[in-house]
Amino acid sequence: MKKNKLIFLSLVATMGFGLFGCNPTSEPTTSSPSTSEPTTVVQPGDEYVTPPSYDEDSVWFHFHRPDHAYEGWGLWLWEVSKDESVHYAFDTFFEFNGRDEYGAICAQPLSLWSDLNENKIGIIVRDAAWAKDPDGDRFIDLYSEFTKDENGIYHVYLVSGDHNIYDSTAGKDSDIINSAAFVSTKRILVRVNHALEWFKFYENDVLFHEKTIPAEEKKLNADVNLEEEGNFDSVYKCEMKFRDSGRILETTVSTQPLFKTDKFKDKYNYDGELGAIYSKDSTTFRVWSPVSTEIKLNIYEVGSTEAIDPINGSNEKTTYVMEKGEKGVFEYTLPGDLNGKYYTYSVTNGQYTNREIVDPYAKSAGANGRRGMIIDFSDERATPDGWNEANWSIHPKTEMAVWETHVADVTSSSTWTGNEANRLLFNGVIEKGTTYTENGVTVKTGYDHIKELGANTVQFVPVYDQDNNEIEKSFNWGYNPLNYNVIEGSYSSNPHDGFVRVKEFRNLVKTFNDDGINVIMDVVYNHVSSLDMSNFNILMPGYYFRYSGTIPSSGSGCGNDTASEMPMFRKFIKDSTLFLAQTYKLSGFRFDLMGLHDVQTMNEVVDNLQANYNEDIAVWGEPWNMSTATVERLAHQGNMSFWDDFSGFNDVVRDAIKGSVFDATSVGWATDSKGNSNGSYYKVQESLLGYTPGSSKDPLKSIAYVSCHDNNTLFDKLKLSVTSFDNNNPVLETEIPAEELENAAKLSVFASSIVFTAQGVSFMNAGDEILRTKVLNKDFGDLEADHLKLSHNSYNTSYHSNQLDYSRKIEHMDVFEEYQKLYDLKINSGAFNYATAAEVSSNATATEIDDKTYIDITTVAKDGTQYRVIYVSANASQSNVLDLSGYSVNYSTFDAYKNVNLSSVALIPGTTLVLTK
Repeated sequence: MKKNKLIFLSLVATMGFGLFGCNPTSEPTTSSPSTSEPTTVVQPGDEYVTPPSYDEDSVWFHFHRPDHAYEGWGLWLWEVSKDESVHYAFDTFFEFNGRDEYGAICAQPLSLWSDLNENKIGIIVRDAAWAKDPDGDRFIDLYSEFTKDENGIYHVYLVSGDHNIYDSTAGKDSDIINSAAFVSTKRILVRVNHALEWFKFYENDVLFHEKTIPAEEKKLNADVNLEEEGNFDSVYKCEMKFRDSGRILETTVSTQPLFKTDKFKDKYNYDGELGAIYSKDSTTFRVWSPVSTEIKLNIYEVGSTEAIDPINGSNEKTTYVMEKGEKGVFEYTLPGDLNGKYYTYSVTNGQYTNREIVDPYAKSAGANGRRGMIIDFSDERATPDGWNEANWSIHPKTEMAVWETHVADVTSSSTWTGNEANRLLFNGVIEKGTTYTENGVTVKTGYDHIKELGANTVQFVPVYDQDNNEIEKSFNWGYNPLNYNVIEGSYSSNPHDGFVRVKEFRNLVKTFNDDGINVIMDVVYNHVSSLDMSNFNILMPGYYFRYSGTIPSSGSGCGNDTASEMPMFRKFIKDSTLFLAQTYKLSGFRFDLMGLHDVQTMNEVVDNLQANYNEDIAVWGEPWNMSTATVERLAHQGNMSFWDDFSGFNDVVRDAIKGSVFDATSVGWATDSKGNSNGSYYKVQESLLGYTPGSSKDPLKSIAYVSCHDNNTLFDKLKLSVTSFDNNNPVLETEIPAEELENAAKLSVFASSIVFTAQGVSFMNAGDEILRTKVLNKDFGDLEADHLKLSHNSYNTSYHSNQLDYSRKIEHMDVFEEYQKLYDLKINSGAFNYATAAEVSSNATATEIDDKTYIDITTVAKDGTQYRVIYVSANASQSNVLDLSGYSVNYSTFDAYKNVNLSSVALIPGTTLVLTK
């Protein structure tokens, strides 16, 4: 979600928190002033500070808080089309850079935005933890709504707790309703900013409580305790008079706590099919919204609005009023074959009036995901040749060796020389026969590179429909969900046509599966792109999200944690994953921030997939403990004993191997040449046996990894931790001493060898096999400075910084060949893929090493071959000499033990030795 990034991810992303779906960043982007800038940091209580000035027109956003507590607050600003349907690439957090008697100021030049004649500015006032003030997105049409002063400055005034936007300082004196909600099933609380004279509460427009407040009380809220639980079928309102101004305001009360009652569940929980239920004779539309009083069905001939596609787009529609039936389900059946038409719903309830949304159950969509599509999946326009005969690839979970990538990364480099029309697209990922030649050396690239590497499973970062501009594309990891059941159009050759994205993604899956490679889809059900814009929240305000009191929970860091424990959202996740698996023949799912979902939901998701799709389906996710709301038994590492047949990323082994991701310069047991990390010895050893240390001994629950899309690449982490490279004063890679780079390269393979010989699923990030680096470069819009810098969080940098540069394959072919051997060892040896703790215990034995400088594990493979693997830390002394007589060398890091006398083997620091007999 482009509007919801995180500043605190300098800590959070390094925990491996997955890229929070809100596309977090650890460093706010600011603009360099042309002529002057404040000389002090703005803090509460500071003297007034003049904002920077610019050699162009600018905008000053003034923000007033009655408590004057501005520390940690700032503005999230972005650019959006005037119909708010298209979000543009500019999308950033800005700290306040000025102060005056009104409050804090954020001054920015207008050149930050591409075209404010045609577009609006989006605004969120927020703090580092994504608390919003007030909640929701706001937009201004700057040129038509504001007038610049004699200095070329447009002044925009904002007030804490107030959704209004003002053109003068008068706004701070306005009366504001900060929140109005049931805070329990029997109590309503309305918070305001100024003293009240009286207030009244109504249920369905019938007065049931009123109170006059003595002047001396200066009461800043209206509240009432009910004798019985509130009625979720009623509309509650509060009317109040402010004492000083005499102004009378009215607000609707949120009934969110009432949705959790047994009465609500009994009356409204629905287990039938929802969405556009298609047949050639008719299509039945069903949508669940008990609180709505009217929902209209809108049918469009094309998928693009006129704003998105002025030439072929159309806003013409035919509208039908849906009928509300039992369980709060609205339904309408249209006769005839509607295949290929598009639809939306217009929703009216106590909070929204005629608000147009896309069906949460939509199965495809037009451009930018603004209209759902009615689709016959058997249509040849949605079905690649041979699709019906294709089977998904089946590799038992613990035999999976995963290569994680972004769709665009495979083809974004100029060193990928395939069909230019396929660059950045699904079609490019599976284009065969591409190569790159340099200095007379030719290497395979793209799809052939993946096959040559030997991975049997590819995991794609999100490919569902994201809140992106699919026409004017910019790089984005995709953790900003818009339509969960729809494939992202920016990776298709025609985002305007909903058939194309379906067919091309199916063709990608089929191509991989034909070559025996599983496809895993990364899913992000833990938050949405924007709570206020969410179709879920418009249909059922307050139902689908968690709250701390009246404030949306933000364990995800995105300001809108979804509530998997609510029956109808649990149903949606189960329905969605089953639909995606069946429709696209997927081999599994990776759950972003899985620790925010409850265990019951995750277990039911797996049960549903196994019962109705395939019992070998793989499900895993990020098991971090991050919740800010009270939910029974979340699916984090601490609750692994309650998990059934799903897995979690093993961050214990990740950090034990290479050092904490909180500190890029830290080292781990494998990479520490000084021996200060020997305390991680047992964590590495236990993880090799399939444990998640401190949580589980079940190898099926462990995803062993040392790198993923988050944080620095493995090679960059090693450059920062074991070489003289300084990211604060960076130099070119070629300026690092050659012996330091060679050591980093050796240690990268050593670190990965631990992952690939661990019990459980083995996982790596694309590009580690060619020592991938993520460099921010001013020529590609990543930096303004004249130097290179390593990115630890490249979610929205550029295609260039995220590219798979195949010239590095030529330079580091020896590393690539090491990874080929590791994939082969994991997949084909039968020694590193036992499925139960009992099997591991029966077949694998670790030898205790006194000085903790090497690990020695012997495993009997499934064919009876004995594998002895010795992992030698960077700190180990070559005075360690072992008698390994009777064994043969099966693999060693860069052939470090080639032709050694096995009766007297001196252990070499930073190597793995695999022996067999």
